[in-house]
Amino acid sequence: MSARAYPFSLTLPTYEAELASRLAPLFEKGKVPVYPYTQFVRTSETARPHTYTFLALENRFLRALIAPALGGRVYSIRDKRLRAPADDQAPGHELGAELLYANRVVKPYRVEPRNAWISAGIEINFPVAHSHTSVEPVAQRHYEQNDRAYAEIGETERRLGLQWLVRYSLGDDDYFLTQETFLHNPTQRPAKWQLWSNCGVDAYADSEFIYPPAKLFVHNSKDQYDRWPMKWSKVGEREGMLGLFWLDQTDVYYGIFHHSRGYGMMHLADPKLVPGMKLWTFGWEGTKRWADLLSDDHRGYAEIQSGAFKTQEEFGTMAPGQGHRYVEFWAGADSVDAIRKAKLPQPKLGTHPPQWFGMEHIPEAKVWLALLDAHRKNAPSSIPAYDPAGTDWPPTGLELEQALRWAAEHKAVYRTALGTWLAARERFGDASAVLEDCGDDYGRRVRGLLAWRIERNLSKARKEFERVGIDDTGHLLDHDALLAHMGDHAAREKILDRLPAQEGRVVERIADRLVGAGRPQEAIDTLMARPWVLQHERWIRTDIWRRARAALGLDQDPVPKELAEDPVPPASEAPTPHGPMDGVLRRVPDHEPTNSPCT
Repeated sequence: MSARAYPFSLTLPTYEAELASRLAPLFEKGKVPVYPYTQFVRTSETARPHTYTFLALENRFLRALIAPALGGRVYSIRDKRLRAPADDQAPGHELGAELLYANRVVKPYRVEPRNAWISAGIEINFPVAHSHTSVEPVAQRHYEQNDRAYAEIGETERRLGLQWLVRYSLGDDDYFLTQETFLHNPTQRPAKWQLWSNCGVDAYADSEFIYPPAKLFVHNSKDQYDRWPMKWSKVGEREGMLGLFWLDQTDVYYGIFHHSRGYGMMHLADPKLVPGMKLWTFGWEGTKRWADLLSDDHRGYAEIQSGAFKTQEEFGTMAPGQGHRYVEFWAGADSVDAIRKAKLPQPKLGTHPPQWFGMEHIPEAKVWLALLDAHRKNAPSSIPAYDPAGTDWPPTGLELEQALRWAAEHKAVYRTALGTWLAARERFGDASAVLEDCGDDYGRRVRGLLAWRIERNLSKARKEFERVGIDDTGHLLDHDALLAHMGDHAAREKILDRLPAQEGRVVERIADRLVGAGRPQEAIDTLMARPWVLQHERWIRTDIWRRARAALGLDQDPVPKELAEDPVPPASEAPTPHGPMDGVLRRVPDHEPTNSPCT
């Protein structure tokens, strides 16, 4: 059959993620800034059916399903040359073997930056790992041209204003899916970035990682090195979670092979152009612990990843007007040798330049696009209504200052929007001046955050917070954290009493207050009385436990598994404290990745 591109509908049980707060997350603790995107705090316990429209690319060898509604990830690749196992009854099993972790549910889980990550298919990570839009709808198009079928996904992202477009394609006789990734900085500001294609795959005990020999860099460590092959290569042979990066590889291949299934998955690329090569496993015990949290069918999960840099500690700087292009390939394999001896494909790709997507498809951007249009026309009557109680905060990826200042002259609420945007752009002094004596609760809150986090004026911050009449959990938790910083644990109790005591993040703050109030055993009892679910790369409960044990003069290790947090990282990788948002990107290299320029 000729290669074709077409829409494809599929209904999946979907668990809804709950917002952590409806307030702008300007100083959230974490590895990368979140604003102007929302954060989530938990996932519902029951799923509802939801019908998704995928873009299908199909020829006589493969069928790939791309999910624009889920960040543009490749959700499924069925290889018709390989036989599906008898226990595979997922949609499409009659076509052949599934190469990806095609999750049968959409189940967001607590992974940074937004605490709503899903394990499914090939996730595009740009401009940070687990990108802000990995579970949001992105723009899309599909077409057929010159004997190839194409599906394109992408957007102009709201945080930095960077543009990305991924062009997936199949030729009539391709046994591989081609991925062309285009990046562009249309702004007047340089921007830090990285790019990883995070491919989720099934993990059975006999699933073997097939990678070339090389020197390794260990994930979450600045100085740990090893070499591949190691003493283990199969998921069932590794106990704990581990991420590895390949540093001096020259081969074009890597992948995973499921021996009991008789097939595997491989990635192919020129390592000079796509140097990032990563393996990730939860380990066998960890795989079993995480399986139920990530899916409903108890399947293990692992990752094979490609990237523009050799490790995820590295970020590049994209200059204004600069662009990049990467080409890589995904394919099935019927043996280990098929992976090790694979050659780099040479498809006849089109030369048409990328047609960039904007923000028009993003609901949270509509008010700001309308504002820019009203400003261009100098039409005050066309200034859109804006409610600061919503989650459509002014995106830092748009140049909004002049339009916001103009709108603020006509509608006072835009003063809050301007101050919030300036704070998110890290123009803290300008933001404080705009929001001083602000008559809006949402503006007062941002002014209080600036007094606390930037100016270190705790009394000013407290005054502003006490003037805010917003009964939002996120604001009250911030208020509690401020009082903790001031050592006023009696006042903290009054704030915490206003919050739902059964909620996990509130329980953590209660335990934290008990430590601060000199009641460490009660803090430990409070933590241990609640059943916790696993959270990845987060150590808040671990920190409270250790401080409480230290206050009692007891050993601080081992940390109980019941606290359900990852093993503690090295001291150099401890969580970043609250502070200015430019302090969270580590190890920015002084080089750019080698790649083909984007036209």
